[in-house]
Parts: sequence; structure tokens; C-alpha cells
Amino acid sequence: MRLSVTALLVTLALCYYEATAASNMKLVMVLTLAALSLCCYAGPGCSLLGNVIEKAIDPTVSKDEYRDYVQAFTQSKTEENAVDELKQCFLQQSNETLANFEQMMARSRCPPSGCQLSGSVAMNTIVVVVHGGGASNISKERKERVRQGILRAATAGYNILKQGGSAVDAVEGAVTVLEDDPEFNAGCGSVLNENGEVEMDASIMNGKDLSAGAVSAVRCIANPIKLARLVMDKTPHCFLTDQGAAKFAAANGIPTIPEQQLVTERSKKHLEKEKLEKDAQKADCQKNLGTVGAVAVDCQGNVAYATSTGGIVNKMLGRVGDTPCIGSGGYADNNIGAVSTTGHGESILKVNLARLALFHVEQGKSLEEAADASLGHMKSKVKGVGGIIMVNKAGEWAVKWTSTSMPWAAAKDGKLCSGIDGGDTSIIDLS
Repeated sequence: MRLSVTALLVTLALCYYEATAASNMKLVMVLTLAALSLCCYAGPGCSLLGNVIEKAIDPTVSKDEYRDYVQAFTQSKTEENAVDELKQCFLQQSNETLANFEQMMARSRCPPSGCQLSGSVAMNTIVVVVHGGGASNISKERKERVRQGILRAATAGYNILKQGGSAVDAVEGAVTVLEDDPEFNAGCGSVLNENGEVEMDASIMNGKDLSAGAVSAVRCIANPIKLARLVMDKTPHCFLTDQGAAKFAAANGIPTIPEQQLVTERSKKHLEKEKLEKDAQKADCQKNLGTVGAVAVDCQGNVAYATSTGGIVNKMLGRVGDTPCIGSGGYADNNIGAVSTTGHGESILKVNLARLALFHVEQGKSLEEAADASLGHMKSKVKGVGGIIMVNKAGEWAVKWTSTSMPWAAAKDGKLCSGIDGGDTSIIDLS
């Protein structure tokens, strides 16, 4: 319980720590807020809190004097150790922090009104949902490998959230796992274009400020989603493509790899079969659905999405589908939710599927209703099939698809749900 109340105030302290230029005041604010929480827990009364505050704002008290004064509460002998201890304390908190805080304060002589704290600092429910792409069918031989890959990705994203990571970190981490898995049409499992080459697309978006990054037609890199994240974080742009994206990747230390490392025997056979059956212009929408994606909500209530793909098999050189297009391959807005889509790219582009789903949420539909309505519209309007995963800042989530199957997994409250075909949902305990 001591850690729980510390975490509430450390949240504020760390924000101030990052924003303040003066190192002396950084230490003062961090240690003061930690001391306030621990003093309340110990129960010496609000008068001691007043003493801590007075020393914190007294200009005659040096940094070293103040550190010595609160050393008993931080149990640290250096500025670095104190800050690290408090950060670790914050990262270890559970979603029950507020309940613990209220119980503790009821037993102390410093009630919430006296400390001027409120429930607004409660942690949000953390959730991550991933998909492995819509599919016409998944063979029995592959099914278990696909299921395990989806579970690994969801677990990776959830662990990032549990450690205090952002929703953007979580979706990037989850999609990276899927890009590294040859069972999925992204990264090292990407399908081949008409020339037998790999061209990949990816996008990512932060619902907190609508910042976004996307890349298309990228080659010879292992993780396009990481490059999309760099576009979002390090450029004033939202979208880079082909040679420009390659140049940017090199400038930012993204290593190139031989293209053959991205080509699997399965993708070669897939291309050979497709060339025998029909050309790319007449591709079967139901057969070309592979994409991977993730959506998440973090403890601050921020949402994000990430989507990555190798495109459709036997596609024309330079073809770009929905995945890197913000609003089609995905969208994220804290006020509405986050979406990642999968399916026939041209169909998704025509109806702007991700933003359409969130429009329905804005009109009052639940996440499941919104997913059904948008997928239904795409199917009736342009005869396209696919799938959607959604989440909102309240921690609600939905998974829907009109394709034959869609591997998916969702982690929330220590439970991991997953499925591939309709009606085969399984639940395991992550603890």
C-alpha cells in the first residue's frame, strides 16, 4: 500500500521532472511528492507534510540539505538512486492503485481532502488486441503456429503496458513480433510481388495527439513498423515511400538485410500458384487479405494502433494498399478509440474502413456494433471482406471479421483471449 500511494504522487513528480530545466528543482519536486505519500502512510499527521513542503520551498535550504531531510522516506543516498527508485515504484503499480489509496487514506490522519488529491489520478485499464490478418482458410498444419504467434505478440504488447509503457510502444512491440514471425504476411513472412520481390507497408498512430507515421513500398528491412514509428517521431511528415523511406531509414540507423531473408518457401509457392491461376488485376479479394495489426490503451487512457503488411501476392510493382493509409489501415483518437483493419486493401481504401468504424462509434454505437456496421457496408458496397480490431480508452475491445477466419488475441486484466475461426475462443491466465 505504501507503494500504491507513492505511485499516485510519483506520476505527477515525474511529469514535473521531465519538464523542469533546473536540476535542483527536479530533485526537490520528486522527493517532496514521494515524501508526502510516505508521510501519509506512516500517519504522523498533516503537520509533518507541512514541514516537508516548507523545506522544499525554502530558498535557504540547499539540495543536499533537503535530500538529507527526506532520505528516511526515499531510502536513497543519491539523486539518481532516488529518482530510479521512484520510477520503479510507479511502474510496479496495478490497476487497483486508487482503491488501495482510498483504503489507506481512510486509516491515516491525512484524508484525501486534506491532501487535495482526487480520483482523477486513477489508472486506466490496460488492453492490447492484435490480429494476424483476415484469411480465406488456414491449414491445420499451420493453425497452431499461427495461434502461438498471435499469443506471443499480444503478450509482448501487454507486458510493455504492464511496465508502464505507452500504447504506441505496445502496438509497435506487438506488431514487431508478428513481423518477425514467418507465419504472417508482414516482415519476414511477406508475400511477393509480380517480380518475386518483397515490398512492405506499415503505419502507426498515437491517439493522444493524432501524430502518425507511415511507410510504403519499403524493401530489405526487417521491421517496417519501426520505420513508420521513426517517421512519426522524427519528421514533420506522416508518410514516406520507396527511395525516400529507404534514405530516411539509413540516416536513422535502420539496418538493411538481404531480401532473401524476407522470402519464405511458402511465399514462393504462393506466388507460383497465383501466377498459374490469374493475374494481379483479377485477384480474388477473399484470398488476398493478409495483414497484421494491434490496438492498445495504456494506463493514461491513451490509445494507439499499428498495422503492417507485405501486401497482396503477385501485386503490380509499386502497388500500395490500405495499410499505410491513415483512416483506412487504421486510426486512433483518444476521444473515440483505436482501430486496425485487415482485408482486401482496395476495398478498405474505397470505404475508408478504419475511420468509418470510428464514425459509427461517434454516432453512439458500441464497438461491436460499429465494427459490424462498417464491415457490412464494405461488403454490400464494394463486395469486400476483411476484419477489424477496436479498443477505446475505457478498456472495451471488439474483434470482428467477414473473411473466413482471422487470427486474433486480446490481453486484459491478466487474461489472454484468442481465436482463429468463429466460435473457437480460448482464454488463458497470463499470471
